[in-house]
Amino acid sequence: MNGTGMVLRVCAALSQPLVFLRQLLHRLEIDRTAIIAGMGRGWQVLSGFVTMLLIVSFFTKEMQGYYYTFATLMSLQFIAEIGLGHVIVQFASHEWAKLTINNTGKVSGEPIAQSRLASFMRFILAWYSIGALASIVGLGAGGYLFFSQSSSAGVDWYWPWIFMSTVTGLYFLVIGVLGFLEGCNQVAFVYRYRLIQGVASSAIVWLLIFLGAGLWITVIPAAMGLVLAAVLMLRRYRTFFASLFTVAISNRIHWKEEIWPFQWRIVISLLSGLFINSLFTPVMFHYHGAVIAGQTGLTLAVITNLPVMGLVLIQPKLPLIAMMVAAKDYERLDRFFRKISITVLSVGFLGACAVFIVVYWLYAFGSGYSSRILSPLATGLLLLMIMVRLVLQLQRVYLHAHKKEPLMWLSVAAGLAMGLSIWQLGSRYAAMGAVSGCLAVTLLIELPWSSKIFSRKRQEWHNE
Repeated sequence: MNGTGMVLRVCAALSQPLVFLRQLLHRLEIDRTAIIAGMGRGWQVLSGFVTMLLIVSFFTKEMQGYYYTFATLMSLQFIAEIGLGHVIVQFASHEWAKLTINNTGKVSGEPIAQSRLASFMRFILAWYSIGALASIVGLGAGGYLFFSQSSSAGVDWYWPWIFMSTVTGLYFLVIGVLGFLEGCNQVAFVYRYRLIQGVASSAIVWLLIFLGAGLWITVIPAAMGLVLAAVLMLRRYRTFFASLFTVAISNRIHWKEEIWPFQWRIVISLLSGLFINSLFTPVMFHYHGAVIAGQTGLTLAVITNLPVMGLVLIQPKLPLIAMMVAAKDYERLDRFFRKISITVLSVGFLGACAVFIVVYWLYAFGSGYSSRILSPLATGLLLLMIMVRLVLQLQRVYLHAHKKEPLMWLSVAAGLAMGLSIWQLGSRYAAMGAVSGCLAVTLLIELPWSSKIFSRKRQEWHNE
């Protein structure tokens, strides 16, 4: 009896840390899906590093150039979206707040919401089908002309590129469907699929590199990801999609009146941010040479991942946040958003502290790696700016959940001011000047004005 009691006490003691951890995660609004999303992002960073090492080890310099050029050209596919990917979750979630999936797998709920969601699904399928076709033709032909003019002997690029542009174009349609499912609060499935697809693709890429598959490593994993997505979605959501296809459209979401006013503002805001991210390193290269540009580029590559690691915890919550807005449950929305924002900022702060300590340590001990990154002071200022911008990004998440983008013109103004600061101060005082200028714009212009607009719009919309 005493032995049994001892075992029970030991088991209880061992379970206490797990109970505490479970309670802590619950308080921080970190559920299983958020953990899976974090694992997916972490795997993406880790696998990217491993793939880079393998490519450097097994590819020739010419083939390495083709591989990364393939990836860069494929990233142009986002042009076909024209910002719709950022809009899908918000619009689908607002309708899904009045709907559910019944025991037979069909969509049920308010008829008007069903009609609007069904019309939105058909619009997404049409948009992404046209985008997929444009991507296949445009990237295929454009890439062929590009590579034909600078072809390297011994690099078999033609068929890998043709198949890659075709498979990636078809996967573009999958991206739209996954976004629609995410908007319908099927986040557990979406993020689980992304994790499985990411791990499987990386493993296949590494195996193919060892086998000497060359540029076919870009094709085969993409094709398998396409097949996996089709099989999983049809297996689980065949009835779901079929029920929406049978809905008679009596009330629809109109692109021109509802989607486009939000969509084009999102595009402008995204382009403003892309402009800043693309300007920093080239300015350093032009005025101060490759060494300073390399230090700046590497430091930015590390630091810009910090807000992503924090925001990945809120990504699975976007449908829930939009559904609270649709239900006008503003008290619950504010309480929930306050908790998840604290979590996101805490993760970002811990990451910033870790990066600064590493950079300071490298400089303090005279490591050879210190010559590859910016100084602790410049890095610290960059980290401060990133943390402030993380606050700004959280404000955008909250406002976008209302299917509106009131910060577009502020994004444009801040982008122009930062661009001018990078150019003028960066040309004179190198990275330290550019970082200081961007931080000043963020603290003195963007943060106060964004906070003012956020507070005014929040009060205005919630009193409607």
